[in-house]
Amino acid sequence: MAQAIMAGEREDPARADIRRSSSPPEGHDLKTLVNEYERQLILSALGATRGHQRRAARCLGISPSSLHEKMKRLGIKVLPTWTGDREGKAGDR
Repeated sequence: MAQAIMAGEREDPARADIRRSSSPPEGHDLKTLVNEYERQLILSALGATRGHQRRAARCLGISPSSLHEKMKRLGIKVLPTWTGDREGKAGDR
């Protein structure tokens, strides 16, 4: 008689090690870790786009309104940058 193996019945040895060693650092829960990672990704996208929120949202694959809400929730503020024709000239600083 053929023996059937149901999904999830046998433990993959490679995954068993991951389960044992991947507990969050003490004092950190999943929500905190996810928020920290999301914050890093948003700051990285904003840095890559020189603070341009619509471009950053596009890079992250989310809508600008979603980015705005996430930034608000995570306490991320982007200062407005000067975009006039005098940008970068000596003496403006």
